[in-house]
Amino acid sequence: MLGACAAVGLFPWPALGVVAAAFALINAGFYLALRSGFNQRFADPSLTAAQVCAGASLVPIILVLGRDVLFVAAPFYSVVFVFGMLQMSPRMLAGTAVYAVASFCAAVAWRSHVYGATLDLRVEAITALLVVGSTAWFAAAAAHISRLRSRLRATLAQIEGLATRDPLTGLWNRRQFDADLEAAVRQADRQGAALCVAMVDVDHFKSVNDRFGHAAGDEVLKAVAGTLEGCLRAGDRVARYGGEEFVLLLPATPVDEAQQVLTRLQRRLSASLFMHE
Repeated sequence: MLGACAAVGLFPWPALGVVAAAFALINAGFYLALRSGFNQRFADPSLTAAQVCAGASLVPIILVLGRDVLFVAAPFYSVVFVFGMLQMSPRMLAGTAVYAVASFCAAVAWRSHVYGATLDLRVEAITALLVVGSTAWFAAAAAHISRLRSRLRATLAQIEGLATRDPLTGLWNRRQFDADLEAAVRQADRQGAALCVAMVDVDHFKSVNDRFGHAAGDEVLKAVAGTLEGCLRAGDRVARYGGEEFVLLLPATPVDEAQQVLTRLQRRLSASLFMHE
């Protein structure tokens, strides 16, 4: 856009070189930060807020360097806020909007000092109103989209939980366990490590359902699941495989060690499970 302005005499060519160099340096800085991993030190590794502020900071520079390019401010700010709306929080967007308006007003004041009587104050005033109004609108719209995005993430997390968790026991379901097992097998192959899988089957479970009802059977399954989960070591996984069957994934565990783990687990189950009434 500035190149087109320079071509028709609305923006000085030397100023275009300064702005192009500033754009190049800023982009190179963010590129190096992302490629080197320096961005991982920040709460937002995408550095979106920093990029938006950097972009907004270039607008006052452009307006001061070129007397006749005031009209580029509004579309430039709109692009900046559209870029930020998918990542920034409403509070960050509001802060960025305040910064953009404040820096723009400072640029307008400086333009008045530098260019003086050659400026059309009517155009300056109308453009300032346009920039302030459009910036506020884009910030509000971006904040609304940000809130919608947060709700969507929460909904997706809930859906993921329903897809990967057993609704009765809260353990991983068979689908998730199959994926975990596949990943564990690949890792064991790469590292040449041991890997054990164990099945846990509740004895005489059908008789519990027949004598005491399915509600009592559900309580048994939840109690077994809680005991299994409480006895596992760090890195072990447990899932409900189906019915009264559970499955354990024991990475980096030789068979003899896995047998000891299961013996302790069986004793814990035998000692802790009692039926109410």
